[in-house]
Parts: sequence; C-alpha cells; structure tokens
Amino acid sequence: MNIVQADFSCVGNVAKHCDNTKLCVAIDESKIFDVAPLFCDFWQDIVDIDSEIEAYRLALKTYEECLEDDGEECIEPEKPENYELKVNLIYGGNFEVCNNKVREHFGVKRIWVYYAYSRYLLINEFNDTPNGQVSKTNTFSIPKDAKEVRNFADKYRNMGYDTYKMTLNFLCANRDVFDWFTSKDCGGCKCGGDCNNQTKAKGYGFKGKIITKRI
Repeated sequence: MNIVQADFSCVGNVAKHCDNTKLCVAIDESKIFDVAPLFCDFWQDIVDIDSEIEAYRLALKTYEECLEDDGEECIEPEKPENYELKVNLIYGGNFEVCNNKVREHFGVKRIWVYYAYSRYLLINEFNDTPNGQVSKTNTFSIPKDAKEVRNFADKYRNMGYDTYKMTLNFLCANRDVFDWFTSKDCGGCKCGGDCNNQTKAKGYGFKGKIITKRI
C-alpha cells in the first residue's frame, strides 16, 4: 500500500510545488510513526485489503483488454468478497450508522495524506548541504517562522486524526464485515475493547486512541 504525489491533489501545495525526495521521506515516516500505530494490529489487514483491490482491478483490466482483442478464452476475474465495502474503507464514501443515518468518511489513504503532508511541511523547510542543514531561502522569498510552520503542520495532523475518527465510525458500522477489530472509541456502536490503552506515535505527534484485532 502506498500514496503518491497525485493523492495530495486538493490537500496542499505539494501537488504543484514538490520536492519528491522529501515527500518520499514524509510518506514513509507518516506510515511508520503515525498511521500504522493509529490502526494498531489492523494495519496489516488494511494493507492486505488494498493489495486485494489492486489485484482485482489489474485482473479486470486484463480481462477487458482480452475482450477487446479477440473475445475468446477470456477469464473474468472473481470479485473479492465485500469488495465495495473494502474500496469504501480505503478510498472513502458514504455509509449507514447505527441510527440509520447516512454519514461520509474519506478513507485510509486520505488519513495517510494528511499525516504525510504535515511531516512534509516540516521536512521541506530544510536542505542538506556539505556544511549541514540550512533553512530554505532564495532572493524572492522570505522563510516562514518555524513556529508558524509547526502550527500549520499541526493543523494537518489534527485533520488527519479527525479523518481517522470518521473512518473508525465506518469500521464500527460495518464490524460484521471487519470483525477482527475492536475499539472503545466507536461512539454509539459500542464495539468494546481497546489496544494498549493509549500509544504515542514516535518521532512527532500526540496521543490518540487506536484500534486492535480481536483475538
């Protein structure tokens, strides 16, 4: 599972003005220290679900190309079980909650994008040189104050966590399908359980409740 520059479209300026090397670092750090710990034991299941979706899409594309070529001996791939809900988990969508109201969430990839962009804002402020780390600057711009950049990065981290809570509600509402996780942070759905109480993401971040597999 991964996110790329295109996933940052409509999120931040990284879509137009990007240092790909620093973006790669931010994406990797946010996966290790933010998103994976946030989802706890469920993270590997998310990775597996994403791989299943991509494998089916690739197989379906191959099948459609086969039909266009000759239409003979083309094997249609079998759609994975609960495919629409799995796509909803990764990419977001609408879902029905316990009181039969319809809500929206934005999916795991959007959560990851917010956390990655937060880290990118901080990393992008500095350049490595033979003389050590220096702040970025040029003739036509003035660097932002470090505190201001940190506050802006924190805003995106908060957005990431709020987006995570929306997706958590989706998981709770569909726990009959995603039945390997439990969490006390499920609102009215009362999924129950917890994962190691509270965990602080290493490197940069704040404490937040996370989810765990049911054993």
